[in-house]
Amino acid sequence: MFAENPARQWEKFGRENPYFGVNSDRQYAGQRLEAAAEAQFFAQGEAHIDDLMALLRDRFALERPGLAVDFGVGVGRLALPLARRCGRVWGVDISAAMIARASDHATKVGLDNLSFCHSVDDLPDGLDLVHSYIVLQHVPMATGWTVVRALFDRLRPGGVGALHVPVGDAMTRPRRLALELQKRFAPSRYAFNVLRGYPMANPVMQMNIYNVGELALYLMRRGAINVGLAPVPAAWPGVYLLFHKGNALDAAQWWGPGAEGRA
Repeated sequence: MFAENPARQWEKFGRENPYFGVNSDRQYAGQRLEAAAEAQFFAQGEAHIDDLMALLRDRFALERPGLAVDFGVGVGRLALPLARRCGRVWGVDISAAMIARASDHATKVGLDNLSFCHSVDDLPDGLDLVHSYIVLQHVPMATGWTVVRALFDRLRPGGVGALHVPVGDAMTRPRRLALELQKRFAPSRYAFNVLRGYPMANPVMQMNIYNVGELALYLMRRGAINVGLAPVPAAWPGVYLLFHKGNALDAAQWWGPGAEGRA
């Protein structure tokens, strides 16, 4: 009865603290940013997507995807540079306020190949690239698994996935217990916000750790091939889970019947 509602949390972030909801550096707090802070915020996105696309070219020979998705688009920090490198990009976000802000930024820089929706259920099929960064950790674990499956299923055969998940906990045990308390008993966050110097009603941001081995196995059973990991330097240890989409048999076809260890 007292548990936080993720949809309400992210709508609140989108209305009151949209940039801080993406990068929790205090310089990005507030509804609007100073010009220099905004420029730095989006420059981070350009650099990140430059590195990501270089990685995908190296691993999968992916040059210019025709149709891509950025799940958890936020204010468009990564979707805008993706749109400069893809035919069309869909940005998915649970928050209408976040989508409105991302749409404004796309218009401001003259990008007309960005579309937005609130659910993976609204995405088209035949995607060339599905992408998510520092997002799945902030949604309930069961929801995260559902999103991964839906994104994979909408990839075309030969399409590429790059899904970021944290694999280690950077929190001390007391902070982890405090976060769990705030997730399960919403009124407790008022006290914790005051202690940390945040506005009392600031929503709590979930941090969930994924078992990347389980995720990789799950995708391989659905037909993922060329599965690999790429470490992402950050305060929380995390990786991009990278893969091609094959068909349901591809994952096993390379493994011959006489291979050592085959059951």
